[in-house]
Amino acid sequence: MRRIVLAVPLAVLAVAASAGAVLYWPGEEPTFGSIRMSYGANDAIRDTLLQSGIEMSSAVTLSGAQAAQFCSFFEGGGAPPYCTSTELTADGRFLGNVHMVGTSERPQAALGVVQTDAIWSTDAVAAVAGAMIVHLACDCPDKTAVQWIGDVSERHHRGAATTTKSTIDGLPAPVLLEVTSSQDHYLWKILVGAPP
Repeated sequence: MRRIVLAVPLAVLAVAASAGAVLYWPGEEPTFGSIRMSYGANDAIRDTLLQSGIEMSSAVTLSGAQAAQFCSFFEGGGAPPYCTSTELTADGRFLGNVHMVGTSERPQAALGVVQTDAIWSTDAVAAVAGAMIVHLACDCPDKTAVQWIGDVSERHHRGAATTTKSTIDGLPAPVLLEVTSSQDHYLWKILVGAPP
C-alpha cells in the first residue's frame, strides 16, 4: 500500500473559511440527512471514478496498531481505531489515495489525496472531489467540483502562499479542499466529514 503522508490540523475545518474561499452550494437544496458516511461508499466512489478513467483499488481494512501506523492523518489527534485505504491509478500511474477513518461501524471522515505535476492538471482532482461529495456529503448532483477546483487552482497560482484552502458550505457534511505546492508537484487534499 502506497501512502502519501498528510497531516490535517484538527482545527482546520473551523478556520478554513477564514483562511480561504468559501463556496456555497448552488441551485437546488441537497437532501439533508439522506447520506450517512459508510465504508460501503468505497464501491460507489470506485464505480464513479472508473467513468473518468481512474482505477481505485479494493479497500484495505486496518485497525488497532496498523490503523495508528497508516491512518494517523490529523495533527494533535489520536490514532483512529479503524480505517480503510485505497490506491488511485490512471494509465498505470499512481495518483493518490482515498482513506476513511473512524470506528468499525462507520467513518467520521474521508480523505482523498491526489498528486499532480501542474497546477492546471486538475481533471483527476475534480473527479475524486466530485465522487467524494456525491457519495459521502450529500444526495445531490455534482455540479461544482470542476469549477471549484478551477477557482482554487487560479487563486493558488496568483497567490504567494504555499498552501491554499477552500470549503463548500451548505452541505450536510463539511467539505474542505487544500492544495500545497512543492518544487515539482502539487498535493491536493479533499476532506469530507469531521476529523475523529
